[in-house]
Amino acid sequence: MTKQLANSVQLYQVKTNLTIFGIGNSSNGALGRVHCQIQATTSTYKQCTSFVLLKDVTDRIPITRVPLASVLIPSQIQLADPKYNEPSYIDLLIVAELFFTLLRGEHVTLSDSITLQNTVFGWVIAGRVNSNENTETNIQCLTAITQPDEDLNTLLRKLWKLEEHNDMTIQNSKITACDKFYRETTRRDTD
Repeated sequence: MTKQLANSVQLYQVKTNLTIFGIGNSSNGALGRVHCQIQATTSTYKQCTSFVLLKDVTDRIPITRVPLASVLIPSQIQLADPKYNEPSYIDLLIVAELFFTLLRGEHVTLSDSITLQNTVFGWVIAGRVNSNENTETNIQCLTAITQPDEDLNTLLRKLWKLEEHNDMTIQNSKITACDKFYRETTRRDTD
């Protein structure tokens, strides 16, 4: 989720030390985390989930404006995004573990490269539209893997605990060695 969206709907934000990895092992640090409910306007679907906050989720999609005449959407299809053809920023990326709960069984193949898929949010469109522009250098990928980093305080506590344990082991072995040396080299006079 973009930080801008979280701010605009006034979501409570929690700081996090999270790195997001993507294509080519690129990485971005998260700006925070929010927990909220997402809800469809076209169905009764509701789901509580967490979102990582980022400055941007991706660049504008589609890369260029798609002429409406190039994709003939059947009149009975209610699109999740009626302005799908206009380049726009993505504000929210739903976690993969919810993906299959969003899909409904129906899909419509419009051409070899364009498919409509019914979801709880309405129909979504996917595929390649022929364009006169060379867009090969501007491919968008919306896949990311999050790698949670532990909170700095937690890491420090673990380090201190480890050092404390090592110090005790060293002290115990020093004390044992000292006691052994004392017993072997010290004698008590009889008077």
